[in-house]
Amino acid sequence: MIVGVAVEKVSYTADILYKYQVPREFESYILVGKRVIVPFGRGNSVRQGIILEVNDTQQDSLKSINMVLDIVSPVSKEMIMIIKWVKEKYFCTYFEAAKLVIPSGINGNISKIKYKILNPLSECEKFLSDDEKKLMSKISQIGDKYITLKEIRNLKIPNYSGLLMSLISKNIIEEKFDAFKTVGERNLNIFNLSEKIDYEKLNLRENQKKICEYLKSHKNATSKEICYFTGVSVSSLNTLIKKNIIIKSTCKKYISPGENCETRSEKTIKNFLNEEQKIVFESLLKSYKHNKFKNSLLYGVTGSGKTEVILNLMDYVVEMGRSVIYMLPEILLTSQFVDMFRSRYEDKVAVIHSGISEWERFDAWKKISSGEIRVVLGTRSAVFAPVKNLGLIVVDEEHEFTYKSENSPRFNAKEVAKYRCKKSGGMVLFSSATPSFETYCKAKNGVYDLYTLKNRYGICNLPKVEIIDMNKEFKSLEVNQISGELLKSLKDNLEHGNQSIIFINRRGYNTFAKCMECGEVLMCPNCSVSLNYHKANGRLMCHYCDFSEKISDRCPSCGGKICYSGLGTQKIEDILTKIFPKARILRMDSDSKTYNLVGFKKFSEGKYDILIGTQMISKGFNFPGVTLVGVISADSMLYGSDFRSFERAFSIFTQVIGRAGRKKIPGKAIIQSFSPENEVLKFAARQDYEGFFESEIKMRKLMLYPPYSDICVIGFSDEKEEKVISASREFFKILKNIASKKYSVLPLRILPPNPEIIKKVSSKFRYKIIIKCKNTSEFRCMISEVYKEFFNISLFKNVNVFVDINPERIL
Repeated sequence: MIVGVAVEKVSYTADILYKYQVPREFESYILVGKRVIVPFGRGNSVRQGIILEVNDTQQDSLKSINMVLDIVSPVSKEMIMIIKWVKEKYFCTYFEAAKLVIPSGINGNISKIKYKILNPLSECEKFLSDDEKKLMSKISQIGDKYITLKEIRNLKIPNYSGLLMSLISKNIIEEKFDAFKTVGERNLNIFNLSEKIDYEKLNLRENQKKICEYLKSHKNATSKEICYFTGVSVSSLNTLIKKNIIIKSTCKKYISPGENCETRSEKTIKNFLNEEQKIVFESLLKSYKHNKFKNSLLYGVTGSGKTEVILNLMDYVVEMGRSVIYMLPEILLTSQFVDMFRSRYEDKVAVIHSGISEWERFDAWKKISSGEIRVVLGTRSAVFAPVKNLGLIVVDEEHEFTYKSENSPRFNAKEVAKYRCKKSGGMVLFSSATPSFETYCKAKNGVYDLYTLKNRYGICNLPKVEIIDMNKEFKSLEVNQISGELLKSLKDNLEHGNQSIIFINRRGYNTFAKCMECGEVLMCPNCSVSLNYHKANGRLMCHYCDFSEKISDRCPSCGGKICYSGLGTQKIEDILTKIFPKARILRMDSDSKTYNLVGFKKFSEGKYDILIGTQMISKGFNFPGVTLVGVISADSMLYGSDFRSFERAFSIFTQVIGRAGRKKIPGKAIIQSFSPENEVLKFAARQDYEGFFESEIKMRKLMLYPPYSDICVIGFSDEKEEKVISASREFFKILKNIASKKYSVLPLRILPPNPEIIKKVSSKFRYKIIIKCKNTSEFRCMISEVYKEFFNISLFKNVNVFVDINPERIL
């Protein structure tokens, strides 16, 4: 029996299904999808792999698999098809694609490979070469026990791996594998000062003293908090732990989804559908019943009741004995749906995302694989859930960029959803108040079915929107950076006991620091970006590599005075706290301790008056008490370098404005801008998606941007800029040559290598080649051919190169 194995740690250029022979004792265990241990390469290093093909064709001179890790195959035939499809579609290895469908909790790791002498040297000496005798002699000196590969490597005998395999084949040395599953609770490490040691009497370094002083006043701190507020590295913390000056303890990091759900004896009372919702639901249901496979878009204004329509369709699908995957763009959003889903579908619901422990993910995966689960709720990784009889995949807030992975494999969960439903005969239902241009264009052209909800549910109306010209507010900006109209509205809201949201897409206190004398901007030494001032820890920080340094009022170059400018969430919080000292203010960004489910829940329950946050707060949350939304520094969203800047800005403005007025009290939104005449702001103020689409799509067509083409980005990065430039130019040269000679019929527009807008990140220079194309199998074949020829050049072996099809951001 011969098997085709996807082997781990193989480069893309060398990635194939490697053929291995199956020993007779393993033949009854072999099945597609099972994980195995195999020898790989000239040194026969031990690697993990997954069987993707099995056949009975005999072939000589093949290596044999060493071990089968699974009794039952963890991967179904459907998932095998997905693995091969992802490999071909997204320029990754077979094993990288396989890791998407196998839960991390059961990814077997080889803990130790052990070796033991079966026959003493004196009994087999005449069968051995001089080098084999030397190795046997050295191993014998260690003793009659199993020894590890690392211990054998430390003997420093040339070609030890080849000699070892020869001795194993002669049954003189036994090889044993220990594999384990990495399932376990995900814990959070907490740090405190030891009560037994007085750090003040010790001769500690300055960084170590900072940590001790911080922990003296802040108990139960995490490593992230310690590093953020002191500016020291983790190594200083580890040193103090080794000296027992700091004690580390653990606690459970995440609340299990639904762990705190109230037990309900009856299902949730379903909301009645209004006439508009009924028409849309009945049309969706008719399409579902009569079409084996269909992509559909449910487009509706914010607060129009899209979710209730979807839930009614899900009810029918589940009643018919089929399964549903419901995807959301953000982990915290799942908290709003867990109670609702579990009270509606009881124990047939599972939750999958990176915010739960590996044990919980493994447990959910087992239940889904068995068919016990009918509804899966999660983020983009949920699209790979091994559900039985898939009938519907819902992609909620489908416009969000988080459905596209930024790391290899760079898959798009929306594309995977379409592939799965096409194979299973199910429906993909996209839902959004601001659909992506690609999705809406297909719906307009009849490729997808389009269903529209034009009105808000019940008696609610869309909020009234006012655009404030900040050029007229210039004098007051020196005092508080917030317009008089927004302050007045905040005051009125507080007096009437209503909640407000303030949106600003910048975290920190000030966004840059500049010398008043020489004009130098303080930059990150590792990245080509300015440093941001964070008042919470009194440091200048880089938002790309987390570099930080202590704040200074003097320029490091000329000694001139430093001026701090720009607005961030921390400064807005500071301003509003001074103006409204009695207001209960919650700041939600990745620097705040409340950046979790608990913070959102408390705001939703009315325990805070004002929520200040970045774009996270615009992602589909339902806050019934919010009647006012303020957008600060809207201009920073409008003038990005990406061709999707206007689309992204319109979407965020529309979504955050839509948080207001979802109950009986009318909502109001105020947008502050120095460009009040900007058309994007006017469209957003009117909540006019169709008008914005018709205006913006003309530019897309003129410039041949999506949806009128696909975009392929070839990225290059290395610590040496000259090497990156040479690599990108050589790739460009090979691409032009192969494209013109072998693929001349392909429609291509290739832009020459250029640096990224942020040229250096984490001490690595970054360049890119942009290709406007049609993403066909022939095009991907061409890119793969170019990629492999490029890496035949040894000079560029260590340059990081990646291929990204239709990235959400082109910077």
